[in-house]
Amino acid sequence: MATDLKTGRAPVWQPTAEQIESANITRFMRAFGVAGLEELWARARADIAAFYDALLAEIGPAWLRPSTRTLDLSRGKAFATWFSGAQYNASYDCLDKHIAAGRAQALALRWEDERGAVRSFTFAQLQAEVCRLSAALRALGVHAGDCVGIYMPLIPEAAIALLGIGRIGAIAVPAFSGYGSTALATRLADAGVKVLLTADGALRRGKAVDMKGAADRALRDAPSVRHVIVVRHIGTPAAFEPGRDLDWREALDAQEPFCEAALTGANDPYMLLYTSGST
Repeated sequence: MATDLKTGRAPVWQPTAEQIESANITRFMRAFGVAGLEELWARARADIAAFYDALLAEIGPAWLRPSTRTLDLSRGKAFATWFSGAQYNASYDCLDKHIAAGRAQALALRWEDERGAVRSFTFAQLQAEVCRLSAALRALGVHAGDCVGIYMPLIPEAAIALLGIGRIGAIAVPAFSGYGSTALATRLADAGVKVLLTADGALRRGKAVDMKGAADRALRDAPSVRHVIVVRHIGTPAAFEPGRDLDWREALDAQEPFCEAALTGANDPYMLLYTSGST
């Protein structure tokens, strides 16, 4: 068994020959005509555009319009443009592509919480929820390029939020569910978030965390936020401000279960990510 060159210790896990043989990267290296990882990295460094051409041919993203050029460095590396002219939508690639291929009733998402509760979604069910959220955001005045905040625990609605925001070409601004009101407010205000998606609370090691209360305090210093959509996740009482706050289920159930995915450019922003402040 090989050892780490820096520590001299054996790895905790070593893939078997069968696992290596069936790995996606093994298949890709053979298709790309290289014998090992070092040669793969060397080829990528030598011609990064050719590397991504080969990689995307292997992955098969569902372009809504193919690119005319993989990489344009005419303005310098600092202003690289990838996949010029291409149009793409992550929501379409994650959902519609699979439904069109006959996997509408296949399992798309399975979630389990620390209490053992399980929720599952087929591709068709997940697409319907994503589309309802997209329509709800549009009804609240969210357009392509607008910022939408996600302040949620790791629940299915967080995935639905990310795909629903991208489906209409808006920009997702995820915020760690453990942030306090000050950290959350800083990010919401800086991004100019128009709508915040949050939950009443979260369970962390069996203890309830009041996320809606933290969100309410944050919004005092984030005047750009006009609406808040709240998932009733743990069932704790949460104050709703009339005209601003909406119940997630009620907001989504008022919408149709399908909307077309927006044509977004390959270089359009999808997420605005802030560090925790410690990195």
